[in-house]
Amino acid sequence: MNHLIDYLGLPKRCVLGNVIFKKTFTEQGNLNKAEKQLLNEQIEKVIWHYSMKPEILNIDAYKDEEREYPEIEVIEVKVASKDKVKKIIEMLMSTIPYPMVLEVSYQDEALLALGEQFINHNDASKNVLKDIIIMDSWVNKAHISLKEQRFLEDIHISKLSSRNLYKLYQDLINQVIRFNASLLTDAYIQVTNAEQIKHQYEVITALAQQIENLKGKVKKESQFNKRLELNVQIKRLEQQRTQMLNELQGGE
Repeated sequence: MNHLIDYLGLPKRCVLGNVIFKKTFTEQGNLNKAEKQLLNEQIEKVIWHYSMKPEILNIDAYKDEEREYPEIEVIEVKVASKDKVKKIIEMLMSTIPYPMVLEVSYQDEALLALGEQFINHNDASKNVLKDIIIMDSWVNKAHISLKEQRFLEDIHISKLSSRNLYKLYQDLINQVIRFNASLLTDAYIQVTNAEQIKHQYEVITALAQQIENLKGKVKKESQFNKRLELNVQIKRLEQQRTQMLNELQGGE
């Protein structure tokens, strides 16, 4: 397949294939000069590939006091480099006021990003963007790994909730969380509880950062006793991290 989003398996009636002109984003009044320059320099092309509409998918739209999911847009942005990709994702999602599955493409590599959007009660034309979820590694579309293949199989629409578009979108977010957590383990994790996966993933990555910080202190520390104390702390944190990785990979 040419794109990661093709693995969604959407029906042909969802296909749009429209190019979104760069000025759609760069002329936004809420972007400053530096942000507009970033988009001009980094965005090569934006393509609106699919629109996931209730009448096409036979899946209900969703709305409550905080969220509105009338449809889901599936968009690709081709970038000139991998620099500041997270910022580009944030700006694009903030500009288009619909829930979005965004594929970021750089040469033969790509990743997916999704973002929780909430109703802006002060301005109905804009949504409030929270909790952007991005794949932690780029997928080489010519050399897809076993973990990547498992993830791509799990985002097929037949495996996602058909209750409503919000639930469907949440399932996609959960699969990205599961994929990111699996990058820390030897095999694709069996845990299916998204909240549990997210919590464990955040704790494990925080422990890894603490370990790296302490290792940096060890290199700078000249006193033997203090180095010994730091190494004891590192050993304890590494044990905690190993235990959590085993729990994550072991399933529910």
